[in-house]
Amino acid sequence: MAKSNSETMHVRFEYGQVLQSKKKTLSSQMHSLNIKKSINNYKKLRDKESERKEKIKKKLNEIKSDLEELKKVLPKLPEDKKPKIEREDIKEEREDTGSEIDEELDSIRKKLEMLGQ
Repeated sequence: MAKSNSETMHVRFEYGQVLQSKKKTLSSQMHSLNIKKSINNYKKLRDKESERKEKIKKKLNEIKSDLEELKKVLPKLPEDKKPKIEREDIKEEREDTGSEIDEELDSIRKKLEMLGQ
């Protein structure tokens, strides 16, 4: 005879299995909530960043217009008396910071290798 669909089926779990699955479920919920919290925090930070960028943009536009007004008012310097701006110093500083980072990374790798042995 075929069984009817109205019959109830019971499954027995060991206490340890139930406890472990509850722990995993709660842990998953906790991780999900932490992710949600991080996402909300990220959105707030992005909003603040957008506001600050807008303020900076407005200030830069104000400065630009002030500089243009100053250029109109101030006398013009002859070409031979204009100051020269050297950009080589800036490039060298950037290269130095990259090598410092590489040295620090190498140091960390060595420490990790020592711990792995």
